[in-house]
Amino acid sequence: MSEKMKIKYAFLLGAGCEANAQLGISSGAEFKKDIVFSKGFKTLYGLLNSEDKFNPNKGSCLSWNSHKIFFQTVSETESGKLHEFKENPIYIDYLKYLTNPKKENEDKKEKFKDYYKTYIYDELNNLAKDNSIVAPENSILKEFLENVSLCSFLDGMFSSLRYPTKYEITVNKLLKIYFSAYKSIIKKFEINYESYKNKTLHEKRKCFANELRFAQQTIMENKKKDSEKNPKKKCYYEIIGELKSTDTAIITTNYTDFSMGLSGLPEDRVSYIHGKLNLFEDIQSKRVCSLEDFENDEVVMPFLFLPSGVKPIVCDWQIQQYEKDCRAIREAENLFVLGYGANSDDEHIANFLRERLNSSKKIIWYCHSKDGTEEKKVRKILGESSYIEFRKSKEFTLENLTKQGF
Repeated sequence: MSEKMKIKYAFLLGAGCEANAQLGISSGAEFKKDIVFSKGFKTLYGLLNSEDKFNPNKGSCLSWNSHKIFFQTVSETESGKLHEFKENPIYIDYLKYLTNPKKENEDKKEKFKDYYKTYIYDELNNLAKDNSIVAPENSILKEFLENVSLCSFLDGMFSSLRYPTKYEITVNKLLKIYFSAYKSIIKKFEINYESYKNKTLHEKRKCFANELRFAQQTIMENKKKDSEKNPKKKCYYEIIGELKSTDTAIITTNYTDFSMGLSGLPEDRVSYIHGKLNLFEDIQSKRVCSLEDFENDEVVMPFLFLPSGVKPIVCDWQIQQYEKDCRAIREAENLFVLGYGANSDDEHIANFLRERLNSSKKIIWYCHSKDGTEEKKVRKILGESSYIEFRKSKEFTLENLTKQGF
């Protein structure tokens, strides 16, 4: 984004812009569930890496003693069964233990751990073994899967990447989570894993990068054909493209090529602040580049920023994305938020938005929820500001935007 380029309209776009109703990409609850179960990641990891160096094991990313993740999820959930669990003596006593972790309070911790193991961990294992079993509706287990908070879990692992071989066990867990997340995002892409047999590692990586581009291009072409038949079903990206504005910018938390491909905006007008599907990172050298540019047997992981409190910046490309993002949010005459749910995992974004509000600049926030929960969450994170205007997602149409002077 050149220094003199004017930004009249900026769009902050989240996972809702690519979810089932839009493009069918995993997001939200489904995305978190896929990470927890970690199914199928091993195939993808083995395809893009040599397993003689690091070898993450199969199975859920949670273990029998991951009770702290359960505690964090309960603590951060504001409704439903998980919220009600805060009144349970087991939770209350565990809080007392955390406040006063003395030996005489050890039984309080053990009771909480036992509850987690019996009603969360053991039940997750049952679900993993039998696909016909589903978590009961309105159960703590189901809500846990939909709201699981991995922040502190992930944050505590990032430091292991300083010395990957020294902290191999932790790095293997991190690789499992990142490849599980990646697998969830691309699970509806048509990738032919059988075609990679008898290829060298570099050939596999090059073929996968090509297939990835082709799969995304196919989805975009099919979407455009569907939209031609039924213009009322155009996705958010297409609507933004239809505005035909030369002073528009997109800030996306998504990882696909769709932001540029379906909106038609050039690269300097789109900032990918959470990474991209075609970028990978060498866990030893921290080099970040396209997958096919790795020519040796480096151990690589997807360059994605998953839900966590820490967002490490390790390359020039990412700094450039943040510069575009920061400028668009700060300077745009009009800022629209679409398909994005404010959350404590994205404090970096929240801070940019707060600075805009503190400068008396308006934000128009499109909400999907019908009961006002989204609005409450935004207010909780950004504060009570008269410069936030809420609208319903269904109101984001070309017709409405045209009426508003676009």
